[in-house]
Amino acid sequence: MPALTQRLTRPLILGLAALALAGAAFSAPAVEAQTVPFLAYGSGRVAGEVVRAFKGSTSLGQTTVDAGGNWDVNILPGVIAEMADGDRITFTVDDRPAAEFETFLGAHYSIPPGLTLTTTSVATSGARPVPGGTVGVLAGTPRFDTTGKALAVFNTGTVDELANEGVKAGATGIWVQDPSGTFQVFVIGGPTFINDQFRAKFPNAFGVTSVLLVK
Repeated sequence: MPALTQRLTRPLILGLAALALAGAAFSAPAVEAQTVPFLAYGSGRVAGEVVRAFKGSTSLGQTTVDAGGNWDVNILPGVIAEMADGDRITFTVDDRPAAEFETFLGAHYSIPPGLTLTTTSVATSGARPVPGGTVGVLAGTPRFDTTGKALAVFNTGTVDELANEGVKAGATGIWVQDPSGTFQVFVIGGPTFINDQFRAKFPNAFGVTSVLLVK
């Protein structure tokens, strides 16, 4: 009887071991949270408005508010910008800064019911607001890094006023994001056909605007 039992149980044990190995071979790969988008969404806006998401001055994506006043932006880390848990995501609506923000966490999303974005009255580009302080100047003194670049804030004004501020700072060029999120450059002392393209992208005066100065 022991020999018979061995003959019967050995195939069963081998079969179970084979199934275990097969299960390990075909198990689903681990999902890295940092590779999954963060979904930012909200409601309560006006149809047709453009909502943009940013990490600092880098655009992370944009969307147009639908007929129901709803919007959503998928933010995929590593595609446009490297994202780390805890990074702040800010928003604009039609280039007006929103007071609300999100904190990035891979594979997460806005807490229901989502964000209700509230905006300031000053656009980051577009019509010039009624002056409430010093306008047409850079806020503070730009600090250039070792590569000759400096981020700054232009406190409303015209293209010419922005160019004058660039000259004062010792820059040779100024990069600004247009309403589509694309960077446009004004080359100080550069050819007219280059700078006319910049002016065409910003036909009105700037609001409070982030700019990148280059020496």
